[in-house]
Amino acid sequence: MTRPNPGESGPFNRPGRSPENLRNLNQHIYAMETFRVLTFNVWGLKYLSQKRTERLAALTNLLLTSTGHSYDVICLQELWVEADFIRLKNALRHKYPHSAYWPNSVVGSGLAVLSKWDIIGRDFTAFGVCGEPGEIGGDWYAGKGVGNVTLKVEKLGEVEIFNTHFFAKGGEEGPESLRSVRISNAWEMAKVVRKAVAGGRHVIATGDFNSSPHSLPMRIMFQHGDLIDTWASTHPAPPADPPRHTTTDKSAQAAVDLFGLTVDTPSNTWSAGKKLDNFALRWLGKRLDYILYNSAPLSGSPGFESTSGTRLSIQSTVVVLTGTVPGQDFSYSDHFGLEATFAIVSSDSSAESRPITRRLSSEDIYTAREALFCAFYSSRSRTRRHVLYLLASIIGLLLAVLGPSWISIESSVWKWGAFIAAPIAAISAWGGTMALCVGIIYGIRERGRLTNFIEELECAR
Repeated sequence: MTRPNPGESGPFNRPGRSPENLRNLNQHIYAMETFRVLTFNVWGLKYLSQKRTERLAALTNLLLTSTGHSYDVICLQELWVEADFIRLKNALRHKYPHSAYWPNSVVGSGLAVLSKWDIIGRDFTAFGVCGEPGEIGGDWYAGKGVGNVTLKVEKLGEVEIFNTHFFAKGGEEGPESLRSVRISNAWEMAKVVRKAVAGGRHVIATGDFNSSPHSLPMRIMFQHGDLIDTWASTHPAPPADPPRHTTTDKSAQAAVDLFGLTVDTPSNTWSAGKKLDNFALRWLGKRLDYILYNSAPLSGSPGFESTSGTRLSIQSTVVVLTGTVPGQDFSYSDHFGLEATFAIVSSDSSAESRPITRRLSSEDIYTAREALFCAFYSSRSRTRRHVLYLLASIIGLLLAVLGPSWISIESSVWKWGAFIAAPIAAISAWGGTMALCVGIIYGIRERGRLTNFIEELECAR
């Protein structure tokens, strides 16, 4: 579709057509073109996620055959098994010929993007702080971060898509220090996104942020990342306190539709029997999955000309994949999906010249710095404990190695001493190595990054 030129003759330049009318008419025409996005946490842990292969097969079939689930770009989280991604990519290659996957760290980042449009650039930013190696099976081994691709989209130009999965632990209530790792995740992602916005590109940021809408990590994304929440833009603001309810299928689904809840809701079969916190019990679930965007290019920015005079305007946001897998009695994942539909409209002058002015409030900066300071002191205390473990391991190793030498080799005690000393030496060597690597070396690295974040927040005042 070619955009009419008000300076040319034709049906769009008849007498009586004011520039304002022409702009409204052009916007109406472009509104016929849409850009649709899906974000979905597929819960794809190998061996641990129940019915993983059946659920992913059903998701693949739905995306392949359903006209109601046709998207321009799909962002997935917790797709931990690379073989699952390859099967999904191959099955959908005719509908979504372009894709990206980031196999970071031990088990991978779990992030994937499928796109109808050409991917002309890709990158990955690993989170500097994401748990500790001492938490076996924790998020540190997942190598979480932010994957991003740059799409070349007709009528829009370059669109930068960000996909992420924040640190899981921390809960939704209590002091922000409990969520210090998520705060650092949000700060790192917001910096990357802010640069893309300043570059003049259309930006869409999706994923499982593991944070409620009013939490500090999300305020960092909205304010420092200069992003708009699609759900909040298309739905009324929720009440300060949850409405009184009885937990029924009807009330649970109504809460999903009203508040955009995507996890820990009674209408999801995988929430049955799960121990839920008070936040989820009161609200009948949590809103942790988001589609955020900024599509108001900056005048004079390097990418300004590539926008072709258009921008994205959010039209609707819907929680999807809320039913069960066809023919089965279980949900597609322990999360629901989130779908956003944007209209491609002509940019007005106010959007083209809008500067970046959104900044974190002084109160939020203070709270974030205090939370990161708590994480810093916690890391230092952990390092001190591991120094003691290292010293104990060295003493144990010396006793195990030198102890038998004090006993006569002809004595029967020597044989028993040597038999006991061998496992003590092995355990001491292993414990000392872990204490050195996990508690000391990693601790120094972690505190260095926390210090950088604290100083960056100070500069953001």
